[in-house]
Amino acid sequence: MSPLRYESDGTDASSLGQPLKFEFSGKIAQNRFLKAAMTERMSSWDPRDFEKRGIPSKELINVYKRWGEGGFGQSMISCLCKLRTNLVG
Repeated sequence: MSPLRYESDGTDASSLGQPLKFEFSGKIAQNRFLKAAMTERMSSWDPRDFEKRGIPSKELINVYKRWGEGGFGQSMISCLCKLRTNLVG
């Protein structure tokens, strides 16, 4: 069973659809929606061959393509491992 929701006053969320200007860079996000970073675990893995680790699957490429089409104002990239021996567990 899902938890009960707290009652609250209505809120105008239209500002989320407004552009957001970053003063330090002058860049403008088309809206204020943010796709947060996450570990998708959709890349290749081989316990012995480092060269076969971290190759993006067709599914991973597609999910980023779809997120890009989704109209997020900002998107943080996922975990980017610097060393092939130090992958997310």
